[in-house]
Amino acid sequence: MIRIDFPVGYKAKNAKRDVDKIHDILNKIPPMQGGAPVYIPPNTPYSPELTDIHILSFQNKWFKGNNCDAVASPGGATLRKMNELARPSDQNRFTMNPEKVLAIMSDLREGSATIKGYSREKFTDPRDGKIKHRTPGLFSVPLYILKVGRDAGDGQTIVEGTESWYHVLRFGVCYHPTAQEAGKHHSEWFSIEGPPCDTFVLKRNKYLNGSWLLRGDFLIHTGPDIGREPFGSLGCIQPVNGGMRRLDETVRKLSFGDRFNSGIHAREADERISTSGSFRCIVEPAPMPIVRCLTDFSAVKGPRVGSVVTRRGTGF
Repeated sequence: MIRIDFPVGYKAKNAKRDVDKIHDILNKIPPMQGGAPVYIPPNTPYSPELTDIHILSFQNKWFKGNNCDAVASPGGATLRKMNELARPSDQNRFTMNPEKVLAIMSDLREGSATIKGYSREKFTDPRDGKIKHRTPGLFSVPLYILKVGRDAGDGQTIVEGTESWYHVLRFGVCYHPTAQEAGKHHSEWFSIEGPPCDTFVLKRNKYLNGSWLLRGDFLIHTGPDIGREPFGSLGCIQPVNGGMRRLDETVRKLSFGDRFNSGIHAREADERISTSGSFRCIVEPAPMPIVRCLTDFSAVKGPRVGSVVTRRGTGF
């Protein structure tokens, strides 16, 4: 239980000692019960955008508009409710370590998808002035199985009963315009690209509203819905048909258990997983997949429909 000497919040005195106490207690209340959705570090100064908004959000959660003034006063209803909710069982909310989670990018194949070729070289589109990548042609590629579960402790196997499977794009097609411009045989125009075979400690990345970084430009990020507009793909691991959202939820729940639902916000969970290095991915070796061209390039001395891409890139 905390006590404050002066009111904290909108147009209040906001003495530093009292502000620190209010921030601390908000950290100890689960977000679903009106607590801070993201950790407030110690000694964070008062600000209307932080302190007032958090107090008002807490009040709206519990008082439904009555006495919702964005102020926590000594002995007032807001502070009493905060003290009631900040139970000892919640006080390790921001200090608990996530469980170790393991993803295994297997060589198991199941199904196929249509993707666009993708060039690493950028150009400025004269129609809208935006910088883009060329995405010539359509290609048929196999779908692979990504396994995710709790790490058994050896960094190589998943605990039985915790494993989930996701259909993903693993290999993409890279377009090499310089090979075409130089008049090289069309077998040099396109290469098959995939993530390097290695073990990676994953970090959260902002790309496409949330992804997991393996290394360099290789990520686990959202993939296409099969049957809709094809994606350009260049070797990132891409869960299809909404699988990225499900994968993220699985990783958070495996990492924090029931506390993720009741006490830890998604963004906070991802930050703690990244900081601790608790989420790893093993990319297992895979044989060269059969990737077929679905676009007829014969008019420009390129591959015909049904031609197999044979140039190896990364991922083998």
